[in-house]
Amino acid sequence: MVHSWQQSVIKDPIGRDVLSSEDPNTGENHKVHSEQLRSSDKLRTSNSVKSYLLVEDMALKPDWEAHPILFEQRYVPKPTAGLSAPAAEPEDLIPSAPKRYRGVHLFVLVHGWQGNSFDMRLMKNNLALLYPDAIFLCATSNEDNTEGDMNESGIRLAQEVVNYICDWCPGSALGRLSFITFSCGGLIVRAALPLLHEYSSKMFTLMMFSCQHLGFLTENMSLVSTGLWGLKKWRKSKFLEQMSMTDATDPKETFVYRLSKTKGMEFFKYTILISCWQDQFAPYESARAMLCKAWDNQPDKEIYASMVRNLWEPVKQEGVFRFDVNFSIPEKNLDAVIGRAAHIRFLECQPIMKMIMHNYSFLFR
Repeated sequence: MVHSWQQSVIKDPIGRDVLSSEDPNTGENHKVHSEQLRSSDKLRTSNSVKSYLLVEDMALKPDWEAHPILFEQRYVPKPTAGLSAPAAEPEDLIPSAPKRYRGVHLFVLVHGWQGNSFDMRLMKNNLALLYPDAIFLCATSNEDNTEGDMNESGIRLAQEVVNYICDWCPGSALGRLSFITFSCGGLIVRAALPLLHEYSSKMFTLMMFSCQHLGFLTENMSLVSTGLWGLKKWRKSKFLEQMSMTDATDPKETFVYRLSKTKGMEFFKYTILISCWQDQFAPYESARAMLCKAWDNQPDKEIYASMVRNLWEPVKQEGVFRFDVNFSIPEKNLDAVIGRAAHIRFLECQPIMKMIMHNYSFLFR
């Protein structure tokens, strides 16, 4: 299965600095590379291979023209005394391999804005099939409060996690604690992490799909940002004010900026950011949390650059993975135009889930 899904995983050159991209046109180049790959015979050949005894329903594997492409970016350790050691290759353990720790692995799955726990059900089910010994919490504490203060959402989530651990992992039963988030659920988890510091030694993987780490970057007056501006005025939403960084007159007092200085991401062995250039609901630079040359002419460029530095300064960059996904989206409807189709694909596209779970099994052990 690893070999089968690996055909559409492309490994970019290993990066030396988690803050900035060595290629300023990463998204556009990945789009071109994906189109070339889909038009070649590589995926067509991999989809027609029958030499393996298939132990999984390959009907879920899409036709080569519609196959998502996953680009992997890893990083070497931060330089010490002018030297850079090569990044250590993680052990690629199959799900049935013996565990090297005692206790159970708890996965907390957190939905996004105007979502609910069922949004994460497909991802949870795919994980549960591969890791039946793990336990899962699809968070429900913010289902009716996605329009409110994200700091309060973080408090509610932290309490839900603590209660779940007390009920299902008493004493030393908790072996590892990982979080898988969608959209602004990543920000809510980051807001909750300081309240969960007692479990910091257990934290293993933080995987965030299409999370707006730097807010909506609304200086780019796209159709999406214009619509968000209208929603913010009409609905009086605290969430939208925070995401557009208009919840305080001083940008350094806004929720998103203050969150960038909050501890939490450094607790994890692996930090995974998953982006999509076609997704306008999570701006590309925001989902990747990287410095961007396009900010040079923006009045708030130092604010965004400072947030990126705040985020990554305490984190060991050799444990950071950036996955960039290119979806095949043939539809020409409104959802595709405004970038919502790509955003929702992360919740509905089983191939991308399986590509990650099979080829990066060490993240879920």
